[in-house]
Amino acid sequence: MRKTNTHMNQKLIALAVLLLLSISIGYAALSTTLQINGTANIASNSWLVYFTNVDITTGSVTATTVPTTFGTSTTSLTWEVNLNTPGDFYEYYVDVKNDGTIDSMIGSLSNTSLTTNQAKYLNYSVTYDDGTAIEQYDKLDAGETVTLKVRVEYKTDLNPEDLPSDPSPVTLTYTSNYVQADGNAKERNRNGTPVGYAVQIYGINEDVDENGETLGLTFGPATGANYNNSYVTHKYVETSPGSGVYNVKRITHTVTADGNESTWEEYLKNYASEKVTRTEAEKNKYDINLHEMTWSQIAAVTDKTKFLDCMLCGDTKKVELYLNDTIGSGVTYNQYGDGAGILRNTINLYYRMWNPSRNSDTFSENNNSAVGIGVTLTSNELKYGSNARNAGGYSVSHIRATLIGENSKTNIGYAGDVNLNESNSLYSCLPRDLKNVITSKRVRYVTGSSMSSYSLNNDITDKIWAFSQREMFFTGEYAGTTTEGLGNDGHGYSKFASADSKYYISSYNDTGATQRACYCESGSTSIAWLRTLNLYYPYYSYCTSGLDTCIQFYGLSFGFCIK
Repeated sequence: MRKTNTHMNQKLIALAVLLLLSISIGYAALSTTLQINGTANIASNSWLVYFTNVDITTGSVTATTVPTTFGTSTTSLTWEVNLNTPGDFYEYYVDVKNDGTIDSMIGSLSNTSLTTNQAKYLNYSVTYDDGTAIEQYDKLDAGETVTLKVRVEYKTDLNPEDLPSDPSPVTLTYTSNYVQADGNAKERNRNGTPVGYAVQIYGINEDVDENGETLGLTFGPATGANYNNSYVTHKYVETSPGSGVYNVKRITHTVTADGNESTWEEYLKNYASEKVTRTEAEKNKYDINLHEMTWSQIAAVTDKTKFLDCMLCGDTKKVELYLNDTIGSGVTYNQYGDGAGILRNTINLYYRMWNPSRNSDTFSENNNSAVGIGVTLTSNELKYGSNARNAGGYSVSHIRATLIGENSKTNIGYAGDVNLNESNSLYSCLPRDLKNVITSKRVRYVTGSSMSSYSLNNDITDKIWAFSQREMFFTGEYAGTTTEGLGNDGHGYSKFASADSKYYISSYNDTGATQRACYCESGSTSIAWLRTLNLYYPYYSYCTSGLDTCIQFYGLSFGFCIK
């Protein structure tokens, strides 16, 4: 019988791992003089690959020597820990950044292998942050960053005789040698199916966390155009030389398969169709390139009002998702821009339904048995429609479980065979640098059985969430009327404010469906689930356009906040 002996006196001490990154320059002298009536001017280049941004995983033992970076000269990391008890571990993430102008790749690499005896009581690995193996010729282009994960763990599934017999240190070394990229360079392996999800800023200082503290930026799906092969930035143009007064221009960049770009520019205007102007000071404040910033750089901006023109111009930012095999459909699309605003074709059908049926493997609008075999609804849950698609409202919905995984709410009121958690939900597919800066938002939602019997709830805080009707449409045709948006389940974001109180651009100003239109991965307009219930037809949940039952061509969009 195998045991874990937690009372052994022997301790594994001074477990040191030395992580080395060797840099070599793989090009010859670049200066060349041509004798055909001239001289070739060689552009200046730089070679700079280094470690940065060490992030130690919560729960790790306290290190006696902590891995530390020292600016752009950090090409090696050393750390030392004591693992005294089975189950102890030490794990950290560290970025490898190519800050030069020359594309690089791993020319060679080596990693210490555990001895047979060490492998009995230790797990040790150096991988990319998603767990994929690091390989020779993996490329790291100029300006790019990859994240490594280093972990050592004292095993728990042990026989007493497997424990170390002496306290000698275990020294482990990982080395990768980055050289100039050549024809052998390849994309690194990734876990999951890649898809771009394009986002824009919806609000600045408009949401709150569970403690009621203000959250700086709210992001949502990029709307108004197809961004699968395009992206948006903005710039400033002086009205006349030396005036110190600037107009704001929105720039749409269209990208082709070969990487070439074309641009189209238009002025930001006010409601009177006058070009918006900025002073020198305002220009300096709002001149931010959201598209090129990292998520950590965005989070580090203390005054989030600096992103005002990014929001008004609809600047886009790409969220690079890698969908796991559970929720992903395995379908891929060529996306040369920032991506889709709705995830539809790339998401497994089952995981983009609102409480779908498990009585049948056929999902259709006529399949009304939406809760599933063996699930008993309470009398309160039965109020939310005869087919119980929205039993308990958004908090227990299948859609919420798809976004963040099951919890004490989402595993009630629908078929309990989803088995999603934070490690395989849609949230798990977000890039790690984004997850590091997301702050959970207090999410309001409505439950009820009719227009005269409903309640507003604010008992959940989520890292990513579906939008409500009111957040997308304010009041009027699509919210706050007699059949929808009751209970004020959110507020209308500034991105969609009416034209008489906000700025607009000619192709983007529409207080109705056009401004809010989203495009899926195939480039066509699509519909996404929202979290608002239609209390007139309580078995419906709402979508960005039109009403219908739980049918297969609806997609998913989500928002998130950065404090």
